[in-house]
Amino acid sequence: MAVRPTCRQSEGSVLHLGERQERLETRIDGGTEAEAQSATEKGLLEQIMDGLPEIFCLADRKGRFLRWNRRFEEVTEYSPREIAKMTMLDLFHGEDKVAAAKSAEQVFALGGTLAELDLVTKQGRKTRIVFRGFRSVIEGSDYLVMLGIESTERKELSHVIEGSEEKLAAFLKSVTDYMFVLEEDLTIVWAKEMVKGVFGRNLVGRTCYEALRGRSQVCEPCIVKRNFEEGRYLIEYESQLTGTDGTRHDFSIMVSALTWHPNGRPKMFFGICRDITEKKALEAEAMRANQLAALGELAAGVAHEINNPVNGIINYAQILIDRNEEEGERDDIPARIIQEGERVAQIVRKLLCFARKQNDGREPVTVKDILADSLMLVERQIRNDGIDLRVNLCAGLPEIMGNSQQIQQVFLNVLNNARYALNQKFPGRHEDKVLEITARLVPRNGGALIRTAFHDHGTGIPRDILDKICDPFFSTKPRGEGTGLGLSMSYGIVRDHEGSLRVNSVEGKYTEVIIDLPVFKEMRLHA
Repeated sequence: MAVRPTCRQSEGSVLHLGERQERLETRIDGGTEAEAQSATEKGLLEQIMDGLPEIFCLADRKGRFLRWNRRFEEVTEYSPREIAKMTMLDLFHGEDKVAAAKSAEQVFALGGTLAELDLVTKQGRKTRIVFRGFRSVIEGSDYLVMLGIESTERKELSHVIEGSEEKLAAFLKSVTDYMFVLEEDLTIVWAKEMVKGVFGRNLVGRTCYEALRGRSQVCEPCIVKRNFEEGRYLIEYESQLTGTDGTRHDFSIMVSALTWHPNGRPKMFFGICRDITEKKALEAEAMRANQLAALGELAAGVAHEINNPVNGIINYAQILIDRNEEEGERDDIPARIIQEGERVAQIVRKLLCFARKQNDGREPVTVKDILADSLMLVERQIRNDGIDLRVNLCAGLPEIMGNSQQIQQVFLNVLNNARYALNQKFPGRHEDKVLEITARLVPRNGGALIRTAFHDHGTGIPRDILDKICDPFFSTKPRGEGTGLGLSMSYGIVRDHEGSLRVNSVEGKYTEVIIDLPVFKEMRLHA
């Protein structure tokens, strides 16, 4: 508004009044803007409160309501004008009123409370409400903030949560992967039941390196910690873990961050392990097949190279015999040359048969014949090593349905391992340097098995590695003397023949390899 100076006012007075007028208008305009901003904030706050699904109200120490939301009006059935004249205790009767007063005292004394009370509406209906109250300090004064949810809604929410938990549990049960949760210090706080079934029921509360690896200290380096420290929060790697029964499992493991600290550092980790033991075994078997194919070709080439000079030696020896007969002389040496030459030729033929590409087809064969063919290749070496070879086969053993070349390969592997163990324990001759081979018929479920056992008095196998000897590429022999493929390959062949291969051993005393193969179905024992 404009202010006109009177005639008695000086020019300076007029200027002074003009400045005051401008400052006053500035204050008025500034106040208007502040009021507008305050009104906007107030409206936004009211919208937020009215949008809450819970009951909300603010009361002073005397219980008088100062602010509330629309849900509060709907539940209590009171108008805003009526609520403004009420106190908190007006909403309760009897014991609930006493409990409400105590809850308010707890809020101001302890800072918070939780209570379930019957709120009485304007129409006299009782509505069960779960209240959560806490103290709020505004401009130095204490106020009571109260949030409430109807008990029926809470039960429905609980039901939904329980239903979700059941669905989650069913989902987790259907997933065949192993799952666990780790804290940042690598302590297991949750593990899926199947994880407990393999690694023990007492997993929770133990560190992963204790429970899964049997270590007393953290692995060095720890793959999980190292990657998280480097800022990589999704890790994939492969590892081998041993269960409580001593069985080793190959796992593909993925670990990711589950929860975080305010500073961005991972707080908990979620791990998923997929068992790839069978996959690894198939990969190793494929590798073995390629290596054995190459060895077979090499053996065939060597056998052919040996065969030609051996035939020449036999022919020259025969010429000597013929010449001596013509001259009337008798000499046993050429005959011995022929005899040994024929033996070498027979070994070469067996070697060629062994090295020839195997036919997967199976036919009725006898363990006696396969063992005889196997010993033909190695018996002379066994005898030369001073090993007392004892073979005891029950008479009349029935046939088995199998691939003779594959089973011969198994027998040769076992024989070579026994010979190596005996030579390691007894470098020279010794009365206990014994290898005993037995075969007998064993009834099984109305049928029968041929049980062939190879028992040597050699070095034996340490107990802690006994379960590993059939693993691909595991060998107790020095580098260059063993590939670690023999027993692994043998185990696979026997399994493919629906049989079993077991190893019993005591370190320093003996090793016994037991091979069970089912008899040909037409020859099985009758119950």
